[in-house]
Amino acid sequence: MSYSASRAAEFEARTDHPTHNDALSLAQPGSRKWLRAVARAPQAHRLPTLIVPDVEAEALLRSTLDALSAHIAVLDEAGTIIAINQAWRAFAHASGYADGNHGVGMNYVAVCEAAAALSQNAARTAAALRDIMEGTRSEFRMEYPCRSPGGRAGFSFA
Repeated sequence: MSYSASRAAEFEARTDHPTHNDALSLAQPGSRKWLRAVARAPQAHRLPTLIVPDVEAEALLRSTLDALSAHIAVLDEAGTIIAINQAWRAFAHASGYADGNHGVGMNYVAVCEAAAALSQNAARTAAALRDIMEGTRSEFRMEYPCRSPGGRAGFSFA
């Protein structure tokens, strides 16, 4: 065993069973022993906390989605709408959509498939969403005209 390998093994053994002097070194942030101990700590391998424990995740998601100006509907793996944002709700309301859930719980892919005979854009959207759900496609973007309360408008799908 080389000198540096034996020193590394000795250091490894000492950090597994720290002495009083080792504990003093560990108490000094930035020291070699402190850095080694931090790197070996189990929490160093955990994912970082992205949400403070006291924050309700659903409320954070809702407020984040509602802050965006784009009309957003989140679909689950089957194509069912599981969340929408304020812009989506406002557009649905202004367009005369009567359902109080604004489409939440409906299968968006099924709606597109049902409209496919009347709209080439609906057919393309349904096919693209199926491809994404099957994992053969990672994204889909399309712009198409849409009637809105203010007249014709462009609608972007991403």
